[in-house]
Amino acid sequence: KQALRESQMEVAELRKQTEILVDRSKLEQTRIETRLQASQEERNHLRKQLERLQEKQQQDAALKAKLTTANEEIAELRKKYERARGDLKQRTVDVHMLQVRVAQLCGSELDGLTVSQLEELERMQSEALRRCGVAKYVRLRQVRNR
Repeated sequence: KQALRESQMEVAELRKQTEILVDRSKLEQTRIETRLQASQEERNHLRKQLERLQEKQQQDAALKAKLTTANEEIAELRKKYERARGDLKQRTVDVHMLQVRVAQLCGSELDGLTVSQLEELERMQSEALRRCGVAKYVRLRQVRNR
């Protein structure tokens, strides 16, 4: 009887220890599951951040490519503008030279003109200069808008 009691007490003690270990195990399992869930949430959050950063990187790369293209276009437009400007300067010089030459050639003929004829010639010359100025302005605008 004594051995049976001791054995029953041992079994009861072992059951208590088993229950304590099972409770501790459940508690530890709950802690691990909570940490796992938090870790998964953090991982998902980091994935979303990475996706956003990659999208921004792609947008930045696209903008950089557009900027490079725009800078190349600006450089090309500057070259065209400088060429057109040079051409216009040369044409202005050519017009001036022609005016001087015409004045030299017509100098003797101008002596025979009346005041009203000279005024008409002057008006025609002013009109020609105005048209030249308008053409110059139009060309410059065209070059700048390209």
